[in-house]
Amino acid sequence: MIRTRPGRSSSPSVERLEPREAPYGSWSGLTVSYSFAPDGAEWSGGTSAAFAKLGHLAWRAAIKRALSHWTFATGLTFVEVPDNGSPFGSSGKAQGDPRFGDIRIGGVVSPTSPQTLAWAYGPPPHGTTHAGDVTFNLAHDWTKVDLFSVALHELGRAQARDGGRY
Repeated sequence: MIRTRPGRSSSPSVERLEPREAPYGSWSGLTVSYSFAPDGAEWSGGTSAAFAKLGHLAWRAAIKRALSHWTFATGLTFVEVPDNGSPFGSSGKAQGDPRFGDIRIGGVVSPTSPQTLAWAYGPPPHGTTHAGDVTFNLAHDWTKVDLFSVALHELGRAQARDGGRY
């Protein structure tokens, strides 16, 4: 914060800010992989159909753009890796599982949360391969929603210690 000194409006002084902790969680190292779950992958009580439902919206480009913003903000590097279509939440390592990215991205129709646009799990130590995963609710008309803004928010949640459903 920059303030002017009392009685001297032309000479600003700089005041120290209090220390702040970044909310970014427990990803091991500075490189975090991500993958796009293929359509048909079992995903939160349904099957992922993001390619079929969002493919015409350049959704992958919006997500990559959101990740580039998070690279700048966090210093993490995000690297796309292949996804073999294993079920969401499969047993395995929360980070570094060779079957899919640390952050898996997909979409299902969520009848239990119709108002929810998307949700994300926080990073390890989440205890499962759910850690960092982002799911878009395909019940919405995504031509009327700013997909980039939702992706930016949810990918932030995938890095925050508490994750969240918003």
